Amino acid sequence: CACDPKPNLWRAATDNDGIKLWDGQDSKPLGRWLALGLDAVSEKQSPASIETGTPGEILLTTRRHLSGRQGRPMGIFETRFVFDARDSFLVRHRLEMNGPEFDDLPRVGVLWTLAAGLENLRYFGLGPQENYPDRQSGALLGVHGGAVSSQFFPYVMPQETAHHGGTRWVELSSSDGRRLRFEFETPLGFSAIHFTPEMLFAAKRQNDLKPAPETFLAIDAAHRGLGSGSCGPDTLPKYQTGPGPHEWSYRVRIS
Repeated sequence: CACDPKPNLWRAATDNDGIKLWDGQDSKPLGRWLALGLDAVSEKQSPASIETGTPGEILLTTRRHLSGRQGRPMGIFETRFVFDARDSFLVRHRLEMNGPEFDDLPRVGVLWTLAAGLENLRYFGLGPQENYPDRQSGALLGVHGGAVSSQFFPYVMPQETAHHGGTRWVELSSSDGRRLRFEFETPLGFSAIHFTPEMLFAAKRQNDLKPAPETFLAIDAAHRGLGSGSCGPDTLPKYQTGPGPHEWSYRVRIS
């Protein structure tokens, strides 16, 4: 895997967020997010720090300064890796945004780019269908799974898909026995598909999409509800992301 999870604040807008090929969407969430530059976040990384913790622990901390268009400061994203075992390590994230205008983000999380071949998915969370904070009453808490390629739903207009909330752990494995397991300290949301949010947002129709061989694993501390903004009211405030700061952590096991 690429053991450098990237901050992930963007989602491929749903029609309820704002229809990406139509004008007149400025007052909708998509219009606000585009104005903030959430679709074009850049990073400036400070030098990583390495220190020792308790006996046998090595701590690696990275800090990224996030900016939008024209270099507009957005916030600081910090990750701490705690290497304390031969076959696993702990990951802790913290995101602090600059100002109240960032109190309703599409999502707050990270995106892992995992090696090709990790196609078999199992997880303990809400499923088996995709579900979002305001769309969970019909989902069942349990162990679900399948092929990563089966997680993607082919909406006519490519958009956000495959999220599962209330997740305790996610496991991805390959036919040759490689395995990655992510164990969440508190229930989080995730998706595992062969597309990044940017790939989905750029596509106008399904035949614009070509799945990548890699699996993109999104781990979300918060994810905005869907609401009904294409023909009704927006997402209720309790299903929006809130101002933070946001902190989340999990253990990665490799076998």
